[in-house]
Amino acid sequence: MSLVSVYESPYQYGLEPDVTPVPTLASHGVIVSHTFPSSAAQGANLPLSFDVHNTGTEGQIAFGIANISGNPGNIVITYEGVENVLNPNQYWRVNTVNPVPNCFHIVDSASIRFESAGNYVIKLWGMWYDELTGQWTYSSAEEITKNITVSTANGYPRTYTFFSNYRLKAQTWDRAWFGETKSASTGTPMPISAKLRYEVLYVDGTWDVNRVRIQYNGDLVWESDVSKGTLVSGEIDVTGRTLATDNVRIGVLTYLGEWDDVQFSVWIDYTYATEPTEDPSEANGFREFIDKYGKWIGLGVAGLVILYMMKRPSIIVVGGKK
Repeated sequence: MSLVSVYESPYQYGLEPDVTPVPTLASHGVIVSHTFPSSAAQGANLPLSFDVHNTGTEGQIAFGIANISGNPGNIVITYEGVENVLNPNQYWRVNTVNPVPNCFHIVDSASIRFESAGNYVIKLWGMWYDELTGQWTYSSAEEITKNITVSTANGYPRTYTFFSNYRLKAQTWDRAWFGETKSASTGTPMPISAKLRYEVLYVDGTWDVNRVRIQYNGDLVWESDVSKGTLVSGEIDVTGRTLATDNVRIGVLTYLGEWDDVQFSVWIDYTYATEPTEDPSEANGFREFIDKYGKWIGLGVAGLVILYMMKRPSIIVVGGKK
């Protein structure tokens, strides 16, 4: 069942809502659970969720977020597509429209963004409406304090180069997609955002136009026809797709009897909420090794012997080029 709720924002408060005696018949908003970021990069929208339970009798309940006086800057809460800016000493709430019965829950989500760097103290409130006083209040036992440390203005950026002017040369015996994969460890801690940048130059080949692609962690993120002699560049936001080991695969579409020479440069700009203790670095080369030499490994020892007898040792030398 969809919960119909309203929000009003922002509310000024100098003193926190008074805790008043609970009427004989009254709601009582209690935070059952919530997710809230423990750290954030300035300007990054991060998700939060909350579950507020009415443990009283009947009445209106709410969830509140307070940007207390003394915090270094504004907080932006985005709820149902609307941005609500909270200056220090303001709070925001979402509440039920009408009185709700005992055991009713508000389960909802929003996103939060910090506009200035520094240390924040945020208060989360499970709230209820006191019909005797006509005020919203909260249970002091449900007050939750969070220390939010926001990093420098742009977070901590790091760039890793997967390919640098790498010439992908498809041979005449290749069919369909011909490609190479590079892998990198994303470092510690995990980045909070990532942007893939690329430059592709179709150097030469059989046709005036050819199709190329870039895949990120198995997903196709860019594919296009490129003209011979034309440099194509761009960037793709891949935030949320980052893995502990990132894989970038470049590819060229080839057919029997065709040859292509395409130059790729691919970088990923990672941003970390806190300064990384380990920068992005080259992962072990196992995946690349398998991509390049897996078909020869599949032949087994007997196959290697046969290849050697055929006087073609260069194709089975690890690290050699065909």
